[in-house]
Amino acid sequence: MAVSKQFSQDDGPHPALNVQQLSLLLRDLESLPTLPSVAAEVLELLADGAAEPGSAGCKKLRAIVRGDFALAARVLSAAGRRGADGVCTIDAAMERLGARVGLSLLPLAVLTESIGPQAAGAFGWPALWAHCQAVAAAAETIARHLPLEDDPGEAYTAGLLHDVGKLALACCFPKSYVRALKSAAKHGAGLAEWERTIIGADHTVAGRRLAEQWRLPAKVAEVIWLHHQSPESLPAAVSSPELIAVVGLADAMVRREEIGDSGNCEMPGDIPEMAAWLGLGEVALKNIVEAVRAEMAKRTAPSDPAASAAGERCRRARDRANAWLARQCRALAEKVDALETQARAFEHLHAFLGRLAEDATISDVLTQIGQVVGSAGGGDGGAIVVYSTPQPGEPVLALRVDAPNSPAWRMVPSRSELDAASPPAPTASPGEVFEGLLADPDALADWIDEGAVRHLPLATPGRWVGGVFYPEELADQPAAARLLDSLAGTLALALSVAQGQSRAILLGEQLAGANQVLAEAQRALTEARAMASVGEMAAGAAHELNNPLAVIAGRAQWLAQRSDQEDIRKTSDQLTRQAQRMSEMITELMDFASPPKPNPQAVEVKALFGEAARKFAALDDPQATAAKVDIQVNEPALSVWADRSQVLSAVLAAMDNAAEAGGDRARIALTAEVDEVSGSVLLVIEDDGSGMDAETLAQAFTPFFSRLPAGRRRGMGLSRARRYIENNAGRMWLRSRPDEGTTVTIELPSAES
Repeated sequence: MAVSKQFSQDDGPHPALNVQQLSLLLRDLESLPTLPSVAAEVLELLADGAAEPGSAGCKKLRAIVRGDFALAARVLSAAGRRGADGVCTIDAAMERLGARVGLSLLPLAVLTESIGPQAAGAFGWPALWAHCQAVAAAAETIARHLPLEDDPGEAYTAGLLHDVGKLALACCFPKSYVRALKSAAKHGAGLAEWERTIIGADHTVAGRRLAEQWRLPAKVAEVIWLHHQSPESLPAAVSSPELIAVVGLADAMVRREEIGDSGNCEMPGDIPEMAAWLGLGEVALKNIVEAVRAEMAKRTAPSDPAASAAGERCRRARDRANAWLARQCRALAEKVDALETQARAFEHLHAFLGRLAEDATISDVLTQIGQVVGSAGGGDGGAIVVYSTPQPGEPVLALRVDAPNSPAWRMVPSRSELDAASPPAPTASPGEVFEGLLADPDALADWIDEGAVRHLPLATPGRWVGGVFYPEELADQPAAARLLDSLAGTLALALSVAQGQSRAILLGEQLAGANQVLAEAQRALTEARAMASVGEMAAGAAHELNNPLAVIAGRAQWLAQRSDQEDIRKTSDQLTRQAQRMSEMITELMDFASPPKPNPQAVEVKALFGEAARKFAALDDPQATAAKVDIQVNEPALSVWADRSQVLSAVLAAMDNAAEAGGDRARIALTAEVDEVSGSVLLVIEDDGSGMDAETLAQAFTPFFSRLPAGRRRGMGLSRARRYIENNAGRMWLRSRPDEGTTVTIELPSAES
């Protein structure tokens, strides 16, 4: 497995990858790695002849492939490249390959060798395997509950491969991908958001591109790309919306049940709503979950990728498999010797047209053009350079094909005023071509021998789409020169089609991203409208209730002062207190719906925590008095830019909840750090209390929600705290599990930014 070094420097955040860069990276991924223990099993079976149909180990090999998304992708890709476009299940693909299934699995890449032991050990990769297996089992079970046209086996395959893009990004950017995983866990956020921030592309787009590159079934590619989208927001052109919805529901259910680990720390979507779209009720969901758990209990958990025993077993098995592969190669060599070693250039053109699929990328077309031009002169005429003319503002993609060397790629900035409507003349020199094409005319000078090449412009009516520089010796062959001239129109048309499709794919991905942003904006607008309604209600309640409450309180006090009866005075005092309590509730509700405008300033975090601890200890609450508060701020000068009183109120609200959850022996830890990616400051309030279940966690910020008995709390603490933090351009989120405590994280702008 190889990755292009030009785009895979893994030393920090990456700019957004464009279509060409992402395609070039993924085209170098010849295979995805698997766990050492899985690789050892496969290699041992292949060495023992399990690849032969009908052999004793063939059934076991099929079971291993069905449980490993890297191997499943290899098998489906091999079947797709052999023209099995309609094959969408793993079993059908292996049947189609027959004895060739062993060749499709070799050479076998191992996880620790592909991304390094350190990156392999930094994330629970076996847990990702378990997550994908569980999603596959859940998707197949859901499909069996529905009257779908798709085979349940297709749902299993799509579920198994839905996160294949994560492994692809980890292979290309191992260190950066571990940073994205850690950032998502730290912020309790979606993994795709941090993949785009740190790497420049998320796993859904990378997975879709890889699926198309490997000729995986179109249905599977759609699921890999869109399984995080809600069914209502799917584009109308999607071929299998039900299959996407099935896998999306399966993924959400498995994440909620915490089977394996997908690396995505964002709360799963509304599962009952997703199930209702498919026509599934609560009883069906419960049965599906039980069936998936029963299925996963039968499976053997994959071992740690860093385990030395599995690695040694894998090496021994590989030695045996290499011997088997050598025997296969000798058999193939005998067949190759029987074929013709030379082919005419017209036959290469036929191969060129046959290899260009409808979804061929620009890099695919350039590669094939280089091979066709080389074949015209017998393949030994020297280096050939092929380039694609870009859209304004995009770089020029160039390929150098040299018989003794591997193909080399470059992306070179183009001229800002590039005139694509006027192609250069066939007699133009390389310098003249580059003068009108490149921002730096010398950028490809080391690839071109100015006096020893000819230029073949590739143009369609009205547009210059690219060109070829080929050796002078080739031009001296009349037959080859005539052939190139006759092929120029066909080559230009193929390149133009690939350019148009590349732009259409980019537009589709941008529209899908915009759709997600729009959905988030709609949710935010709905919440804002709800807050406006709460504000109007609070203002109306204050206007209508404060005067009657004042009258009630005043009359109760008057009655208490003038009555000699003890029971009347007690009743009057109770009326006064309750009227005051109702007035405070109205004030809190108005403060939540329309918080005061912040007065931001530089606030030292350590001093803020100290003040919060003092005020918390002074509360008239036995749990606050008993709680132990531990403050750890390693940077004394660490400061945030916010309204001090509002942030202090938010911290106190979190501490109050922590004390309530911890009981008489509550331990509260206050820590702070600078987020290395965003530069913002994270304030963390952590307790060792009872924690929250999923239902409580989902409603923790809902006004007036409280899991405590009625009358104990009004349920406004955390909801009002988050309003204060958002009022200061910050974010607030929770992580909690039953019996494992709760962590409240507040993200605020740094005073130094």
